[in-house]
Amino acid sequence: MKRVAFCLLIVTALASAENKDYFSFNAGNTELRMESSTEKTRVDDTQYSFTLGHYYDNSRVSARYTYVDSGDDNFDSNHQLSLAYDFILPIIEDTFSLYAGPVAGYSRIKGDGINLSGFHYGGQAGAIVGVVENIEVEAGYRFLMERGNNHGIDAEYSKTWYAGINILF
Repeated sequence: MKRVAFCLLIVTALASAENKDYFSFNAGNTELRMESSTEKTRVDDTQYSFTLGHYYDNSRVSARYTYVDSGDDNFDSNHQLSLAYDFILPIIEDTFSLYAGPVAGYSRIKGDGINLSGFHYGGQAGAIVGVVENIEVEAGYRFLMERGNNHGIDAEYSKTWYAGINILF
């Protein structure tokens, strides 16, 4: 009986330590705040992201490409490439988890005669809900300090709300 209990304990521990790769698609809303010596400007647009990552026991690491669809006539495009590390807090095993972690990367922000491209850093937090085996729904918030500067115009920060689907493999 002790051997059976020990074997069950080992199998359970190995199953919970299962590491998986994943990719995700998400969409949301991004607000970019810029400042010059005379005014502050806010651009509010739709964003689309593609993420590749890997889950560890209670964490994950990911690389994310984000495209911001600029509806503003003054901006051509906004692209971001970010690396993130999230700490995951399972609330309901394999069903509901919360996450939070740091983000760093590079933003390419171009518009009418200006280039506010530069490094960004910040954090993100959100929730993950397991729908069926290997499919999750994720929603979160990301805040990034932008370091782009051009001719007295500074990119200050971007705020993003997003939701999407994760596919584990």
